[in-house]
Amino acid sequence: MGEAIVVYPEVVQGNPLDAKYVVRWLLNKPGLIHPFRPTSGEMYFKAGNFSDDPTLTGGAPLLTAWQINPVYSNRGSVNRSGTCYMIRKGRDRDIVHDLRGSVCLDDKSHEEIADAFNRMDTFYCYDEMTMYAQYAALCGCLSIVMPKYFSSHDDYIATRRIARFGVSYGFDHFDHARATQHLVAGLLEEMACESEATIDRFVDLTQRRFTAAQSG
Repeated sequence: MGEAIVVYPEVVQGNPLDAKYVVRWLLNKPGLIHPFRPTSGEMYFKAGNFSDDPTLTGGAPLLTAWQINPVYSNRGSVNRSGTCYMIRKGRDRDIVHDLRGSVCLDDKSHEEIADAFNRMDTFYCYDEMTMYAQYAALCGCLSIVMPKYFSSHDDYIATRRIARFGVSYGFDHFDHARATQHLVAGLLEEMACESEATIDRFVDLTQRRFTAAQSG
């Protein structure tokens, strides 16, 4: 790999590419769902506070790469009906909503998913860490994230800023989800702009760290 800097997520074990310089981008808390085996000397960045483990990283800098897919928008449907759902990273979860007529969106294209979000009334999301919950809200679909790792709706949105609007964590916050759907697009645009600064910082920090390693 020469002098290349290789970025792995936390789900990749070790350093399969045998890279000299390794960055670990923590998209979820290390070891929470998948086994975690880092290599020595690697550098850490976090996707959010929920994904950091300061006892391991010492407090990882933030790195985000928000990009809003323009296919997700509210087409103004007035005849919504039915439900849809996603499993994704929640594949070990029990399905608790009524599956009769409910459409699974896993492995569908963005166009197919956006169409479902605009036709259907309710989206059940069994993956707590996916942007599809926000995409559903952008399309005007009631977005319900099924709880597992967080103790409450307040705990969820406190550690996952992107979920502040348009989402009900569990079954008790439908009014909040519907009343704040119109705020989702603005929040995502704000976070997309902020993410550019985290990418610039990532470049600066990795270059300083690994340039120093080369000269040392």
